[in-house]
Amino acid sequence: MTSIILSALRKYLLSATVILLAGGCGSGSTATADKSSGKIAFQKPFSGDYLNSAPFDHDLPLSFEGGGGNDYILTWWGGRIYGIWNGHRGHDWLLPSGTPVFAVADGEVVFAEAEPPFECGDLGMVSALVVTVRHSALDGDTFDTQYAHFNRIDVKKGDLVKSGQQLGISGMTGCTNGAHLHFEVIRRSGTNNGNPVRIDPFGWAAGYPDPWALNANGAASVRLWKEGQVPDDGKRIEEVWGAGILR
Repeated sequence: MTSIILSALRKYLLSATVILLAGGCGSGSTATADKSSGKIAFQKPFSGDYLNSAPFDHDLPLSFEGGGGNDYILTWWGGRIYGIWNGHRGHDWLLPSGTPVFAVADGEVVFAEAEPPFECGDLGMVSALVVTVRHSALDGDTFDTQYAHFNRIDVKKGDLVKSGQQLGISGMTGCTNGAHLHFEVIRRSGTNNGNPVRIDPFGWAAGYPDPWALNANGAASVRLWKEGQVPDDGKRIEEVWGAGILR
C-alpha cells in the first residue's frame, strides 16, 4: 500500500509541474502591495479560522521525490512535525466543501482547470480542480499562488482578479480523502537556480539558516501576509493530528 501511495504522489508531482509551466511568461498585473516598500502583501485565501493540517517543509519541499529520507516536516519556525508527510510543498487548511476561496492579491489567472489525471491508490484515476494566479509586485518580485482541490472554479485563464475576489469553492477533487484547500506560493524571481521555486509565505524564523534557502535548487522564503490577515500557521497542528507529533 505504501508503494501505491508513493507512486501516486510522484505522479501528482509531475502533473503539478505541468500546471506550473502551463502559465507561461504572461505579464500578469500589479499585485496588492505595501506602497511604502513596493513589496507584495497577501490577504487570507478564505474568511474565518481553519486549522493548518500540513505546513510547508523547509527540508526539501519536493514531496516524495528526493525528500531527503526523513519522516518529518521542518516548519518555518524550526519545529519538526513527524509522521504525516515528507517534503510538503505548500500549506493545507481544513476548509469544508463549499467554502469560498479568494485571491490573496491582485493578479492574472494563468491556470484554471482540472490538472492532468493520474492514479491515486484506491481512488483510481483522479484530477483536482486547480487555479494559479500570477502576482507582480512593485519591487520587481513575481509570485504565483496555486489553489487546489476546488469543487467549482469561478474564474478562467486570462482573467485579472482583485485581492479578495472569489476564485471558486473548496472541495476534495483530486488525490485526497478529505475536503481542504491546498495552497502553494511559487517564487518566479530571485531564486537560486533562476527557475520558479516553491517557497513558504510564512518566511523563515528559526535561529539558524533555512535549508531550502541554501539549497542550489531552492530560494529564500518571504513572509507575505498582511497584518491581521494571517491564516493558521501550523503551530496548532496537534489539534488536528494529536499530541506528540510536533517536536
